[in-house]
Amino acid sequence: MKNNKGITLIALVVTIIVLLILAGVSIAMLTGDNGILGRAKEASTQTAVTNARDEISMKVAECVTEYFAVSYAGANNTTYNASAETDTLDKYILNELKKLQLKDVNVTLKGAELNNATAPTGTTGDVLKIESKNDTSVYVTSTWSEGGKLSQWDNSKLTK
Repeated sequence: MKNNKGITLIALVVTIIVLLILAGVSIAMLTGDNGILGRAKEASTQTAVTNARDEISMKVAECVTEYFAVSYAGANNTTYNASAETDTLDKYILNELKKLQLKDVNVTLKGAELNNATAPTGTTGDVLKIESKNDTSVYVTSTWSEGGKLSQWDNSKLTK
């Protein structure tokens, strides 16, 4: 008998086919709508909107606290200046919200960009909307009430 060393052509072809199948499965899992990259992008979009929502909620609460600290307790170490043009709580909150540096999202109040100088004054019933710049189908909304009160955030459009 001969002592053959090496692999057969059939073993080589089977190995290549198995490697191609594994590569195809890996690429499919990486890309596509439900792939790792797609889910990572969606998670990034949702995180940006959620972070902006939390930052706006915190800024509104901070403004309300400062407004009442100056108005009723006479505090003078806050950013609120009762003699400035921001004499109402709503105007003060909106001016402070305009200063926020929110990346990857658009914030609108009753159809106008909040960082636009002509943004409307928040009045009862206006809708505050935080929308992703990357995917406009991902957003959250809240209803503005007098005194900067925000209703419960509607998170139904936060996921696709």
